[in-house]
Amino acid sequence: QAFDEALDDQVRLVSVSHVCYKNGHRLDLPQVAQRAHEVGAYFMVDDYQSCGSRPVNVRQDGIDVLVTGTLKYLLGSAGVTLMYVRKEILGDLHPAFTGWFGQEDPGNFQVERHIEAGDARKFQTGTPAVPAVYDSLAGINLIRSYGLGPIGAWIDHLTATLMAALESEGFVVATPQDPAKRGPAVAIRCLDVERAVPELAKRDIIVTSRDGNLRTAWHYYNTPDDIDALMYALNELRSLMVAADRCSVGAFTKASPSMTP
Repeated sequence: QAFDEALDDQVRLVSVSHVCYKNGHRLDLPQVAQRAHEVGAYFMVDDYQSCGSRPVNVRQDGIDVLVTGTLKYLLGSAGVTLMYVRKEILGDLHPAFTGWFGQEDPGNFQVERHIEAGDARKFQTGTPAVPAVYDSLAGINLIRSYGLGPIGAWIDHLTATLMAALESEGFVVATPQDPAKRGPAVAIRCLDVERAVPELAKRDIIVTSRDGNLRTAWHYYNTPDDIDALMYALNELRSLMVAADRCSVGAFTKASPSMTP
């Protein structure tokens, strides 16, 4: 509804995040793409908070431009970003910022007379971070060896299991319950993130804080034991957490053999 109210034939570009970094909400990309195209706008997706955690089909989803990077779920390094542009619109788009790698002949580039490359290379800028490319390729190859389909299914299983445990224990979740609207992160409401984040780190549980939430991120290498350890720690830190009205007490009030407190 928010998109419907905002879009008209004056809009040239609809740019969205596939998954919200604050709460893990995942957009229905084909639905938004259809609405964008109905008003004649391009559809651009920032997939940084999802890429590497589940398959995305740019053609089926109606995506004109997709940008992402290797630092997060692609298990790579900082300094490497990726951009897809639908071939049919490549000639319509011209970069506002460029560099010598974006010229037709980088070896003979001219500052005074910029000749952009005739293909997607025109969106490149300066010299790439070559060392970061190597470790990013290692991460990408690891993801490919497992397959995005199985990885996505495993993440969905873990996040569903975690959300059920959180609800049972009376914690409040900011992430949508509907798995179709959920990415690889689960955000848990917190009263004092500045205290909770370091307390969890002392227990070897690394989370980040976003918008007053504890943001937990899940991938193929996580296991149900990680959920047990997190739940045990959250119960220890319950005074720092937002509590639901009703709480079923204590499935995680003692450490099980499978967890390391």
